[in-house]
Amino acid sequence: MKIGFNKVDITPPVGIRLGGYAHRYGRPSEKVHDPLYAGVVIFESGENIVAIIFSDLLGINKTFSNRVKDRISGKIGIRRENIMFTTIHNHSAPETIIPMWPNTFPYSRKEKNVLDRWMREMEDKIVDSAERAFQNLDKGYIKMGKGRVSDISYNRSFKNGVIDPDLTYLYIFSGGERIVISNFACHPVCNIDLGISADYPGNFSQKLFKRGIINFFTTGCTGDIDPLKKGREFIEYMGSRLLSTFFHTIENVSELKNSQLKISSREIELKFRDPPDLETAEKRFREIYKKCIDKIEEEKCFVDLLYADEELAIARENRRSTKTLIQGFSMGGEFLFITIPGEMFAEIGLEFKRRSYENGFKHIIISNYSNDYIGYIPIQRAFHLNTYETRLARWSRVTEDAEKIFLDKMTKLMNDLKL
Repeated sequence: MKIGFNKVDITPPVGIRLGGYAHRYGRPSEKVHDPLYAGVVIFESGENIVAIIFSDLLGINKTFSNRVKDRISGKIGIRRENIMFTTIHNHSAPETIIPMWPNTFPYSRKEKNVLDRWMREMEDKIVDSAERAFQNLDKGYIKMGKGRVSDISYNRSFKNGVIDPDLTYLYIFSGGERIVISNFACHPVCNIDLGISADYPGNFSQKLFKRGIINFFTTGCTGDIDPLKKGREFIEYMGSRLLSTFFHTIENVSELKNSQLKISSREIELKFRDPPDLETAEKRFREIYKKCIDKIEEEKCFVDLLYADEELAIARENRRSTKTLIQGFSMGGEFLFITIPGEMFAEIGLEFKRRSYENGFKHIIISNYSNDYIGYIPIQRAFHLNTYETRLARWSRVTEDAEKIFLDKMTKLMNDLKL
């Protein structure tokens, strides 16, 4: 097998808005805690080749993802279907998927220009990184490892609910370098201030880099999984726990004996819950805005205005369904990598892993927030309990049957990828 890789700094300028936290109220970022990166890893085995884009972003939409893939395909000749674009769902990166408060705190023209310029520059850097990774293709070998970290995350939706404690990774040796593709299921939401940061995945990567290892991180099924604590100190703790687990398990890694590469994808069509009537949504937003804009830091006003803003945004979009994509590749019938275009609940991911183990796969990475963003993918029970992830918003649009639809499609994709 040949392997090529490259990593590039994509840190945005201070002053750009950060995504994922409504409590920032549209305020600009104030500093850089640590840099953001993107990178590309390419695997080539026989006539098959796959490229994975990794990034410290909040997420990406389908239009942006496809454009980047098309540019890479045109540059180096890899089919778009064989390129995957992953993000870590970093809440201290710019608003690349869903700008918060679109009606309450809309972007100024200057703010929008800064965001657009940075995104164009980032896109160019990712395409260039893919070219460099392709040029660096060299013979290499792969080891597969897995550890468990059960004391840094919890299920925020269900009391005593399940988590996925697996730190799953590929340990790769190529061109005289050591790289890791790692996966862990916990929201990167420790950093809550106005500083740009790659959160705990970035801290883990920095610690590995100091030991001569380049890390490409992917986030697992985190839809209902949060860190036990927040703050910069807990970022350091999470990074240390992941690092310790990695080094405690590398003695037990197994080498990938068969480098046969298989690649496949499945399209998924999903219904969205009906949007509110536009006239009603506009009226409700105006009323709540007038009542709450000067009291927005009070919890009730914060929640009421946030969801009135969301309902208006949904009503204006008036989308009733979407088509999205899951992709995957396998190596040697032992390793399985699957992409998910949203925030899948841990319960769904664990069930899929169980099915994959039963079919002979030994190491499984489910990379969420990849290729597209459709919002939360909850289990059916969450709708009945009205958890946060099921309340109608731009990040919560799918219907109760999404769990079954995804599991069915993922299982079919997994079957496509068996030897």
